[in-house]
Amino acid sequence: MNPTMPVFSIIGAGRSGAGLARYFVEQGFEITALVEKNSERFRYLSGRFNWRFLTRQLTSDKMAAAHIVLLTVQDDLIAETAEQTARLLPAWINKVVAHTSGTLPCEVLKPFRRKGAAVASVHPVYAFALNPEDNRQIENVWFDLEGDSPAVTVFEQIFRSTGNPAFRIGPEQKEAVHLASVFSANFLVALAEMSRDLLGNILPENQEKQLLHPLLTAVIEQISLHGAADGLTGPIQRGDAKTVQAHLKFLKNYHPEMLDIYIELSEKLLSLSGVSSKSRSALQQIFKQFSNRSPE
Repeated sequence: MNPTMPVFSIIGAGRSGAGLARYFVEQGFEITALVEKNSERFRYLSGRFNWRFLTRQLTSDKMAAAHIVLLTVQDDLIAETAEQTARLLPAWINKVVAHTSGTLPCEVLKPFRRKGAAVASVHPVYAFALNPEDNRQIENVWFDLEGDSPAVTVFEQIFRSTGNPAFRIGPEQKEAVHLASVFSANFLVALAEMSRDLLGNILPENQEKQLLHPLLTAVIEQISLHGAADGLTGPIQRGDAKTVQAHLKFLKNYHPEMLDIYIELSEKLLSLSGVSSKSRSALQQIFKQFSNRSPE
């Protein structure tokens, strides 16, 4: 195999599968098949893209023609998909098979390994869009790699050619990397929805987005450039105990389900804030006063 220009087959055309397919095509790689069994998703993609490789069927000839087979299905389906796909060929020698799960190790692909393939997990630290055309930052995405050294080496060469940073991790490190992604991205979505709940009907939905967008953008930029501590603004960073107390009173009266979330996140921010010991003590007392959490 030419490790820098391999031929791909991709099983699963959801957010990550379709996004990676489009990116690899743009980078000059050939794709023999992008398999999508969901009828609605298949119609959506076939209506938007003139991809001759988009197919509903997983066939042995497509697998045989590929140097790399990439499983981009849901985590809960990877083991089953691996078992089914491995049966399509009597041998997988000189092929690389990988999945894109952030949590599962490459060991879940052992049906391929038993037939001679090198296996890996190749996790993009990115939130793919439903529409592959909306993946604006994909050329800057980092990939964490875990698995058989020959397979990992192939992907290192691929991402070196695309300019994407890639780093090796052990299977015991995958959870930490994935959780870091969840905390920084998925939980941000939950916090954004909570912000909408707090705003209520003060503004129309489109104006709510406009209201918070400059704030979110500025914070993310500061964190990216200077780190979490330099991205911190607001009452915790100022040691403003009266404002924090007012926040907690409001939440207790109108949104009690958010009370302990506010306190727990504020305690983490307090550890980054650099406020005086006097301000720190005052804030901690307020947190204790309003907390519903059971003492440890």
